[in-house]
Amino acid sequence: MSHATPRRSLLAAKRIAKLRSKRLPYDADVEYLEANNVGLEINQPVRCVIDTGIVPNLDTDVWECDAQFVQFGNVAGCWGCGGNRFAFGRGSVSWNDWYYGIGNTNNRTGAAYDNLRHTFLLDGPNRKFSVDSTTYNGSGTVVSGYSITAAIFNRNTEYGIRYRADNARSRLYSAKYYRNGVLIQHLIPVRFTNEFGDTEGAAYDIINPTVGMNRDGTPRTDGLYLNRGTGSFILPTA
Repeated sequence: MSHATPRRSLLAAKRIAKLRSKRLPYDADVEYLEANNVGLEINQPVRCVIDTGIVPNLDTDVWECDAQFVQFGNVAGCWGCGGNRFAFGRGSVSWNDWYYGIGNTNNRTGAAYDNLRHTFLLDGPNRKFSVDSTTYNGSGTVVSGYSITAAIFNRNTEYGIRYRADNARSRLYSAKYYRNGVLIQHLIPVRFTNEFGDTEGAAYDIINPTVGMNRDGTPRTDGLYLNRGTGSFILPTA
C-alpha cells in the first residue's frame, strides 16, 4: 500500500499553496513542535499533548508520523492510544528498543531506539510498523469497548488524554492519518497569536481546515489543534 505517491504529494503541495493564499488562522509554519514531558509520573497531568480527535480503526487505518524522540524519561514514552492499542515509541522503561502496540498486543522490534528524526508508520490492516525503510511484522486483534482517540506527545487511555503522562521529550514535524487509503488528516506544526497576545505552538490540519480542537477539548472551526496539556510547546529558535 503506497502512502506517498507523486500525485498525492503534488495534490498536497497544491492544497498547501491554496491555503496560504487565503487568510490563515496562524502566523507561520514552524519546523517542529517540541513537547517536554520528561520528569512526569504515570497519570500526572501532562504538559503537552495534541488530541487528533480520531478513534483508530485497526482494520482500515494507517498513521504516518515524521517525529523525533529527543529524550526518554523514567517511564514509558509513547504516542497514540491505549485500550484498543494504536501506539508507538518506547513501551517500558526497561525496554531499549522501539515498541508498537496494535489492538491487544505489545510488539517489540528488537532494534535499539535512538534520539534521531524518523518516519514512523503504524499500518493497522497489515499489523506492521515501520521506522523509515525498515518494516516489522507484528500481530494484534481488535479490543472491543474502547473509543479512545489517538494522541500526539502522549498515550491516550481510559484515564483521559491529559493524564497518562507517558514520559518523553519529543518533536512533531508532521503527522498524516489514512483511512481506507485516503488521507483524512495532515497535521503540520505552526505558531499563532493566542487570545492573550502571546505566541503559541499548535498543529494545523491542511486537509480539514474547518475542524480543530481547543485546549478544553471543545471543537474549533479553523483547523487548529491546540495543546491540551498544562504547559507550552517549545518552538524552534530563528
